[in-house]
Amino acid sequence: MLELREVNKVFSMGTVAVKNLSLSLVDGEIFVLLGPSGCGKTTTLRIVAGLENPTSGRILLDGRDITSMPPEKRNIGLVFQDYALFPHMSVAQNVAFGLRVRRLPQEKIKQRVAEALEMVRIPELANRLPKTLSGGQKQRVALARALVMEPGLLLLDEPLAALDAKLRDELRQELSVLLKKLKITTLYVTHDQTEALALGHRVGVMRTGELVQVGTPQEIYRKPANAFVARFIGNANVLIGRMASGQRIDLGFTVLEKRHLNMESDVADLPPGASVQVVIRPEHLVPANGARGFAFYIQDIQFLGDRFRLLGSTSTGAVLAADLPGALDIAAGMPAQLSFREGSIYVEAVSGDQASHSAPDYTRDIAIA
Repeated sequence: MLELREVNKVFSMGTVAVKNLSLSLVDGEIFVLLGPSGCGKTTTLRIVAGLENPTSGRILLDGRDITSMPPEKRNIGLVFQDYALFPHMSVAQNVAFGLRVRRLPQEKIKQRVAEALEMVRIPELANRLPKTLSGGQKQRVALARALVMEPGLLLLDEPLAALDAKLRDELRQELSVLLKKLKITTLYVTHDQTEALALGHRVGVMRTGELVQVGTPQEIYRKPANAFVARFIGNANVLIGRMASGQRIDLGFTVLEKRHLNMESDVADLPPGASVQVVIRPEHLVPANGARGFAFYIQDIQFLGDRFRLLGSTSTGAVLAADLPGALDIAAGMPAQLSFREGSIYVEAVSGDQASHSAPDYTRDIAIA
């Protein structure tokens, strides 16, 4: 089990990279740290690996305090985005390097290298040099080199980021099957939401050095803690509204024959006139009839295979994307009527002059009145 206790990292120029981060991984869990560039996720991974020293806090692995332990003593496998292969060594020699450092018997090294190459499905590449390999093949070698050491913890830092989209999808699927089969406790860092949702038993979303939400992929997607998470995990529309009397939200247009959205939770701390962000995903906008919907002016229609994406705006000029399945009998330039699917909307308070950019204060579920 991996445990991080109130880990902080402040660099010499005063930049706070990681702030009060506490996290526990259970044995065999694949935990994905997800967030935008510069949020602190790679710094967190490097601290766990021993490549960075935390400013404060502790790191425990299987009950041992490894905070000050050198990297080579931690029994951790590490896979970098740029592969970090030795160019003058063959594939087999690269995979065997760590075992040779440990001075294992030659026959044992040969056996484990063969098993590792078979595991990542590249036994035929054993005698090739890295310069002759594709990006996907290099990544498989890097993974084999980490797995051959039989680590207690596997760290992967954006391992698929340098690959093209099709190859990234293929390797993601293979990696998911392999990691779950091996049951190696894994900390996986990525900025790719698809990787996070597909691979993780749990996902931790980071923002400016802090964990803002931890949960299963389904929890993160279906119940985001705030608008930042909703926007970062999947696509999300953000509408600006204002609080009206009686704990209601006015978006400036009518939905389901009502002018306001009613809050399910107590929002007595939101005064009338307060600016709010209402967040709804494109797939949670649905066709409506007449007054039960709101006017949506279609500017563009994109075919995405299993659905159509409608891009347009409301009567207030708010820009929205709506994903609708099946055939469409509408075209760009035509008006449509849409509505919100109930139980799928999130709202948070923001300052009036920074309504679309402010950091979230809190999130509430809301229902249509």
